[in-house]
Amino acid sequence: MRLIRRIFERKRQFIDKVQDKHVIYFLNSITNALVNSFSSFNDTVHYINSSLISLLHVERSFVFLFNEPKTKLRLFSCAGMLGMDVKNGTELSVANFFVKDLLENGDYIITDVSGDSRIPDLFRKVGSTYLLFAPLMFRKDSLGILVLDTKRDKTPFGEGDITYLEQFVGTLSIVIQNARIMERMRHKEAKLETVYKIANEMNSMNDLDALLNMILEEGLSLVDGRTGALMLLNEETQTLDIRCARGIGEDFIRSIHLHMGEGITGWAAKTGKVQRVDDVRNDPRYVKTNEEVRSELAAPLLVDRKVIGVIAVDSDEIHQFNDKDEELLAILASQAAIAINHQSMKKEIEELKRR
Repeated sequence: MRLIRRIFERKRQFIDKVQDKHVIYFLNSITNALVNSFSSFNDTVHYINSSLISLLHVERSFVFLFNEPKTKLRLFSCAGMLGMDVKNGTELSVANFFVKDLLENGDYIITDVSGDSRIPDLFRKVGSTYLLFAPLMFRKDSLGILVLDTKRDKTPFGEGDITYLEQFVGTLSIVIQNARIMERMRHKEAKLETVYKIANEMNSMNDLDALLNMILEEGLSLVDGRTGALMLLNEETQTLDIRCARGIGEDFIRSIHLHMGEGITGWAAKTGKVQRVDDVRNDPRYVKTNEEVRSELAAPLLVDRKVIGVIAVDSDEIHQFNDKDEELLAILASQAAIAINHQSMKKEIEELKRR
């Protein structure tokens, strides 16, 4: 009898070692190969999530990740037997019990969907039975949440599942963070290349109005702004006048003439520095032109340290813009100022020739 027990014990230990080797091999493959080969952050996250289905023998797996200001937790990838149209971008409330507990304590949570009224509606809609919530952490930074949904054998999750999951969640978080960093680097490089292409196009344009509209459009595109305006300094009145705008009513365009230091835009002109406001409702400088605006980024147009105008972009989301956006808009603004000044000089020369 003892001999039989020893045989079974050795067999169990062997199986455990094989499983450990399988997990390590799986994670090393992801870490060393996938992050460097996938073309996008989304592809990397989806690959990892899809792999979890077979590795952990669950019916569904969800990865929710934070946006940069950590105001929203969005579904980035869902895999498995969904049975309904679950769209990426679906949000979990950061005030939800599970989310708050995961963020504040970093604990794993196991729950029975039928017996817990606090479960987000998404999981009831897809027909979840049992859920295992796991925090995705990089060092002390919370990246998001991994949710495993219902084991294929229909048994509840237990402490053993948490122990098993803990073996590779940390590595998965590192993979996600590395993929995000690589995506940002690619994104920044592509944006900078776009800025310099724009600069070449701007300097070859002969129509000032067309140039100004192009600058504003490219500014909005570069930093994902929704609305905005390009204002030039009126030398006679010493006010900033709107020359082109998006998402601002015609009445505002005709009536707004900002003095230096007036509004966030005027402050950018007065200081000669980029101004970033995460929530305009909390900034008394903001001149309301659109009820939906929440954040603003304003960059001065400088020629020989003299302000000739300002490009301002807005968003209907708080904390929309970051340091990278400031840098990109500042670069665009410097190139735009040169192109606008070039246009003005050409116009002056042409007028002198006519005389």
